[in-house]
Amino acid sequence: MKKYFKFMILALVAMCGFASCSEEHDDCIHVDHSADLVGTWTCFTSNYAEALVISADGTAISTGVEDGEYWENVRGTIKVENNKMTMTFEDNDNYEGSFDIIPGQAFSLVDRKTGLRFTYNYCANDLADEIVGMWVCTNAFTAAENDMLIQNFNEDGTSAFTGYVSEVNDFVSEVSGKTYKVFGDLVISIIPDVDVAQGLSRYTAMRLTYAPNGTEYGDIMTFTHYLTDRKKNSDAWLRIKQSLDLAGQKYDYIKTYVSNVKGSEKEHEFAGHKFSFATLNGEEMDKMMKNILFNVEFPAADTISYNCYYDGHLVETKAPIAVEGNQMTILMSKRNPVYRDVVLYAFQDVDNSQFHMYMSTSAFTNFFTNMSVAMLAQRGQLDITKQELVDELYQRLDAAIESINVSFVMSK
Repeated sequence: MKKYFKFMILALVAMCGFASCSEEHDDCIHVDHSADLVGTWTCFTSNYAEALVISADGTAISTGVEDGEYWENVRGTIKVENNKMTMTFEDNDNYEGSFDIIPGQAFSLVDRKTGLRFTYNYCANDLADEIVGMWVCTNAFTAAENDMLIQNFNEDGTSAFTGYVSEVNDFVSEVSGKTYKVFGDLVISIIPDVDVAQGLSRYTAMRLTYAPNGTEYGDIMTFTHYLTDRKKNSDAWLRIKQSLDLAGQKYDYIKTYVSNVKGSEKEHEFAGHKFSFATLNGEEMDKMMKNILFNVEFPAADTISYNCYYDGHLVETKAPIAVEGNQMTILMSKRNPVYRDVVLYAFQDVDNSQFHMYMSTSAFTNFFTNMSVAMLAQRGQLDITKQELVDELYQRLDAAIESINVSFVMSK
């Protein structure tokens, strides 16, 4: 145990299922539980989270966070004699007391000095690989059906977060751009400076509960939050992993979610609307997309057609697509070499009634510029046979957009 708790874990004080032995009775049958302690264990409360990795040679590594203070890979040794345990760490945060254990499930410690009990759960699986991917939750903060949040955990340890919370009628961006580390079933997030300046803690943690094929829609990951003032303490998220059923589907635009926006203050124009990427938000983007009556159609499983109306004219952009799982690549360069390809992620609900397009910075930049090129060409304001003129537009928008996450939600 790395740090001392601020309070008792009341629900587990009794620990009726544990095999225990009082220190005062010499006639107890003592069992060597050293082998039972090998593995990864996590302890989790409202203000404390720790992952403890114990090796067969009695060494241990502790990582955790308590009241915003973070430590990682602090090494120590563990000695077990009968039903007593001694932990000695290199930072001199040590422990001595009795313990009880259910092998392969949990063990509890009773500190000799304070009498407090601490409980660690066994992690049979490391969830570092399982968390990677895109997850969707429709009621992470409230019970409102109109909420829609998407969290993407990347293999490089970064994550992006975008969505809309109807209760506050606002687009969510406060936890965008964070980094994360997973230890067993414990994930610790490092919050960016911009959000820390707004009052958020630098380090937060969640305990993960993973249910493969938890519903007919796919895998479920439940995040139990540490250091939170939310009304709900646990949120269940659905992994986006179902294959896409696109052929013959048609969808009309409903809503845009935007987060993690950073860019230049230079003014741009799109479909008659002037804005800058320094101040762009989901509401502005939503107005632009609704103004042009944006819609998407899939004449075949390998073809996309997204259309809009501008100045009374239909602007149709049709291109081949390549689909792998939920990753969709719009091969605009095959339609015309002046355009850029767009790599995005998409999902449909169980009856294909909704369609969601999620784009990170490069995907949105290419998608948005492709649409701008098509509109300008339609109006005779851009000669797309001149590659240098088209490239200049792409370069201008590349320079203007530092980062952005965009999600389009569409209805059948």
